[in-house]
Amino acid sequence: MINFLGKTLTLLFTMASVMGLVLAFAIFMQFPDLGWTDPRRVVIDVEKKDGSDVFKFGRVASLFDKTAASLFDSYRAKEAAVPPLEPVYKALRDTEEHWPTNRLFFDAEMRKIKGVAGNDADIVLKDLENGANPFDKPRLGKPKLGSEVPGVTKTIASSKAEHTNIMNQQIKVTKGIDAKIEDLEKITLQMAALVKEIDREYKLQEKVKEEFAYLQPAWARALEEARSEVQRQNGLKATIEQLKVTKK
Repeated sequence: MINFLGKTLTLLFTMASVMGLVLAFAIFMQFPDLGWTDPRRVVIDVEKKDGSDVFKFGRVASLFDKTAASLFDSYRAKEAAVPPLEPVYKALRDTEEHWPTNRLFFDAEMRKIKGVAGNDADIVLKDLENGANPFDKPRLGKPKLGSEVPGVTKTIASSKAEHTNIMNQQIKVTKGIDAKIEDLEKITLQMAALVKEIDREYKLQEKVKEEFAYLQPAWARALEEARSEVQRQNGLKATIEQLKVTKK
């Protein structure tokens, strides 16, 4: 009897151990979703693409309701995030009452700085006061303006108008310079043509000089021969005249 009871307990313990091992293996492999953060995936479709299988997965709903766990996670996240923001909320509430006044002051100063087109009135831009607290209320109020900012005397509109006027004048001057450059280019082309003509005339003059040097000796010889012929002719004429006188 004792032996039978011991064997029975051993068999039951072995069966319980095997069942626990199977359950542990199933939980580890996530065969059933028992409330994991990442729900279990199953294959819902297989497609052929470029000769290989492409699996499409789908999520399976958990066997346990995780709403309570998500709610407690949200509470813990709120408890971790809200307390550090309390000083920020308090500073925000203290600052909100100064927003309208500071905004109106900023708009007025910006209108004065920007100016209006056609209004060439000079402006006076002031800097913050020197000191540890340059505001009428610590860090929140309007800034206290002190000394004038040197070099700033015109509004943005006046500066833009002046810049536009300068740019228009520059465009006119640039057009005049371009016209002068075109005239200079024309003159340069004319001078280049004149230089070519001078060079051609110089070559002609040189050629004339060479021909003159070549013809001058022949011309001198021809002139000398002509003089000899004239003298001979004059001599013949004188001889003929003498012969005529003698004949008579």
